Amino acid sequence: MSHIYQTQITTEENLQTVLTAIENFNFDRLLAALKDRRSLSVSDILAMDARITEATSKLQTEYARLQDEAPAFNKRFVHRNNHYFSSAEALLRKIRSGVARFKDLYSRLTPNRTSAYQGLPMPEDKPSIYDRSLLGNAAYTPSLFPETVRPEVKQLYEHIVAFLAQMEDALNLCKDVLDDEALIREDAGQCRELYMDFKDEHYSHIKQLLRQITASWNDIEKITNPAICLREQTASDEEFSQQGFHNLEYEDVCQLATKEIVEESQRGEFSKEELMLFPDNRPLILRVRHIIVDFESYLPEGFNGKKIPASTIACLIRWSKPKEDFAFVKYFKKTYEASGGTHKVPSNSAVNVQKNDLNNHNPEYVSLVERWENIA
Repeated sequence: MSHIYQTQITTEENLQTVLTAIENFNFDRLLAALKDRRSLSVSDILAMDARITEATSKLQTEYARLQDEAPAFNKRFVHRNNHYFSSAEALLRKIRSGVARFKDLYSRLTPNRTSAYQGLPMPEDKPSIYDRSLLGNAAYTPSLFPETVRPEVKQLYEHIVAFLAQMEDALNLCKDVLDDEALIREDAGQCRELYMDFKDEHYSHIKQLLRQITASWNDIEKITNPAICLREQTASDEEFSQQGFHNLEYEDVCQLATKEIVEESQRGEFSKEELMLFPDNRPLILRVRHIIVDFESYLPEGFNGKKIPASTIACLIRWSKPKEDFAFVKYFKKTYEASGGTHKVPSNSAVNVQKNDLNNHNPEYVSLVERWENIA
């Protein structure tokens, strides 16, 4: 018969419930739980004690391994086994036997019967066993009078206390890692750095094969997976990295990184925006980039305004003839600001108004084109 309670520990919320249950455990709770399971014999208690003792030994080994691996968990953009499930589950798998025995302990000492709801309606979703168990967070009535307690029960209690102390240390370590993971996910720049580190490491693995990979570009271009789809749906490396951090299939991210590495190899020193704006003229890209970086030298003589004149950018658009005016203004702003430009960039609509009024005989246009045409 399946249990009427759920025992999963797969989210940080589950984790906190379990930690609270561990903190609430005491001798009176154990006695109350044992009384509630009247069918337990001395041999049952001894068998349970043996399982707890064995689990504590295994958990110590697993906890030591977790301590070694936890510091690196949030230093990788993606892991091989964390596809679309919480990272809590990924961490808890490292203390697998301890978690299994913990669930078993609560399951054995919590009645699997609907009467345990004590008149409450049966919920549609199974409640947490850690909330409803007498061992954990459920209300209980301690004995009013001293009781004679068998030595087997006292020994079981001592061993459970030792086991739960070890379990609490392991779960708190998991919680610390998850808290750190949540902070990283809020930092778009740090998420991007982790993805770039992953891509650099992936490049070191495939660089010897890059020529062959590039030769089969048509096949690579057809690849589609959740990581590639997410990258195409997001507006920047930062947005993609925040959404993808610890939330994508390892192999999918490898395919995305390979695709980007091949694209970057084919582009050389040119960005995707530049090749989109000027697809057939790479020398012009270099010249336009140089102009934007040095744009303050092309402003009208004596100019001291806060915003670049829209007419000057309009002249550059008319001369260079990019594929898209709006995308060009966006590229101009990004490149100008990255180079340390001190003036504000006008809006696309302001530039468009000026561009519509321009002609090849405009004095400002003629003067600027003469200078731009002579750039080496």
